[in-house]
Amino acid sequence: MDRFTEWLAVSPWASLLKIILPQVAVLVAEQGADLGLPPAAVVLVGAVLTIIINALNPSDPRYGMLTQPDAGDE
Repeated sequence: MDRFTEWLAVSPWASLLKIILPQVAVLVAEQGADLGLPPAAVVLVGAVLTIIINALNPSDPRYGMLTQPDAGDE
């Protein structure tokens, strides 16, 4: 699982997947359930899902989930 979360955090292909898959999922849900969301809201929900995936990934250092080195350690 650690290899997958590391790949998810650093791979350009993973970034592409994290952008496309939530958008497709929200679009499919919108079409299937006819939620009546405006197109801008569908895009916004997909973007927020991408941020949530990154924030919950313990291997992604951008959101402070990992221990960051102190400035004096370099």
